[in-house]
Amino acid sequence: MTIPFILPILALLSTDVTAALFESKKKRKARLAAERAAIEAARLSKLFVIGRLELERRWVYAGLSTLAVVLLALFVQFQVKRVQLEEEEKKRRNNDKKILWDATERNENGKAKILDVVVVGCGLPKANIGWFHLMQLLQMPNVQIRA
Repeated sequence: MTIPFILPILALLSTDVTAALFESKKKRKARLAAERAAIEAARLSKLFVIGRLELERRWVYAGLSTLAVVLLALFVQFQVKRVQLEEEEKKRRNNDKKILWDATERNENGKAKILDVVVVGCGLPKANIGWFHLMQLLQMPNVQIRA
């Protein structure tokens, strides 16, 4: 009957347990310092340390990959918008040229023979600058004014 009680006691007295129970304070401090250093080294191996900032590697990689995807999407979006604006500008320039060349007759220098002008809301006579410009236009021989 005494044997079942002795086996757990003998198990407790194995080399690791007995070494931990009966080791000196110096050895215990050295062992605990080595364990802490190993744990800290394992923890730091999973981190990026920038000054006092400690970032987990997986979050840094996730953040960098997300940033790369966002920047790529923005670049593509800006390029598409730039191409659209260039096409619109080209169409507008072509339309402007068509309007200029089709709307008026030109002399040998390429200048318009007659300039069509529409004046809207030119202001009070002898009081506003609009009226003054209207008077200037009326004095020009190659201007047709519509009000």
